[in-house]
Amino acid sequence: MKKYPDFTKYGYQIIKVLGNNIQGGRVTYLATKIESNRQVIIKEFRFASADANWSGFKAYQREIEVLRQLNHPRIPPYLKTIETPSGFCLVTKYINAPSLAQKYTFTPEEIKQIAVSILEILVDLQKYSPPIIHRDIKPENILINKNLNVYLIDFGLARIRPRGKQALSSIAAGTPGFIPPEEMFNLPLTEASDLYSLGATLICLLTGTKSGEISNLIGEDYRFKFKHLVPKKINQSFVYWLEKLVEPNVKRRYPNASIALKKLNPIVPTKTNNFIEIDKVKSLALTTLLMIVAGINIKVFQDFSRQQKTAALLTKVNKQDSEQSISNPLSQAVELEKQGDKLFNSGKYDEALLAYDQAIELNPNYAAAWYGRCRVLRRFALYQESLQACDKVLEINPNAYWAWNVRGSALNSLMRTEEALESYNKSLEIKPDYHYAWTGRCWAFNNLQKYQEALNSCDKAIEIAPNSVWPWNNRGNSLRGLKRYDEALDSFDKAIKIDPNNQKAINNRKKLLDNFKQKL
Repeated sequence: MKKYPDFTKYGYQIIKVLGNNIQGGRVTYLATKIESNRQVIIKEFRFASADANWSGFKAYQREIEVLRQLNHPRIPPYLKTIETPSGFCLVTKYINAPSLAQKYTFTPEEIKQIAVSILEILVDLQKYSPPIIHRDIKPENILINKNLNVYLIDFGLARIRPRGKQALSSIAAGTPGFIPPEEMFNLPLTEASDLYSLGATLICLLTGTKSGEISNLIGEDYRFKFKHLVPKKINQSFVYWLEKLVEPNVKRRYPNASIALKKLNPIVPTKTNNFIEIDKVKSLALTTLLMIVAGINIKVFQDFSRQQKTAALLTKVNKQDSEQSISNPLSQAVELEKQGDKLFNSGKYDEALLAYDQAIELNPNYAAAWYGRCRVLRRFALYQESLQACDKVLEINPNAYWAWNVRGSALNSLMRTEEALESYNKSLEIKPDYHYAWTGRCWAFNNLQKYQEALNSCDKAIEIAPNSVWPWNNRGNSLRGLKRYDEALDSFDKAIKIDPNNQKAINNRKKLLDNFKQKL
């Protein structure tokens, strides 16, 4: 019979040990409150333990500090602190539910529901003044009951971020694979830091990877390599959303849980096709052809489903009709691509991506849909994926000067500047008056600190399109690099006049004026 500490004088009876952190000198028990017979969690820290260390003590202190502030239905509440001869104990409510680490199989819809639930908790934590950063989100610290109600536990590593400032970490803490890069390099933590850990947790669920093995999916560039493990039925919009959560550069992640949740809500995690069932269309078209070859006269088809009607398998089928049936998915792809463009232009990038992906499913060699995908992925700051989509466009149509231009922008964002210049030059070889490529060329030369070449390219872009904001903004950066500050200010002013809400031009102008003030 196992012997447990006697906590009866504190009003509790130990049932069993749930966890034992030997290095930290911490033990977690399941116990019963004798007075009410309700189960609780008791976390004991033992000063007298040879294994106890200061970090373990600080972790309990932090958890008590944080839990005392919280009153959230999906965070087990703080009940009390008990001082013992060997240390002290933290008592919290017991949630009778396994952790995500104990249940590995979830449907994509359930995984989205889990993501939404955790984001809702994080939204509330980030509303505190100052915001609370959990710092240890992982499957083991998320409980889930049979009704898919989710609970976040273990605030031992939590940080309280001063409002308007960034929480600093004196040492990287957490579980390998779930620790955001800024934590590993002792950089400031932000609300986006917890999003990285949540993203890693969701990758575990989506790919069936255990927590202890998740770091195996991280490459030398600190990026997760998990898409080859994602089931084919998963909607790419969900994958791209997930990739943005685990973006190594914190500035390229969603800035906080509220925005991440807003972007997730409209995404359907599994692929749907609102326009056509591709396999059915192919099967029907093939059947029609076989019947024609056999010399059978096809009569009027009457009782097709709506999606079959959408596929335009028409009434009397002859050779021409069958060719129309086969080509119809191509016309559907065109409609999807047009819809994607409308969604893109209205800023609905997640929905636009879905439309482009559906168009590509219908016609894998549809360059316009690949180009739309390329543009959306660049908006999501998924530059490597954007580059791959642009390359697909150029594989189909090597003279697509617009794709060479966006390819250059993706390479520029990846700091592959010389390659970016080659792409912009290729675009201009095909269409010499394409002002977007001249503007991108200016950007690339600025990155290389070749400011005169940059200025020449910007001036060419302005000559072609004098009312385009970006050549004026980039021109200002070129002139600032040449220390022609008055002219730089004039260029930024011109950019702002064209687009008063252009934040880049506004920030560049402010930065230039701040430099002036410092010199004065």
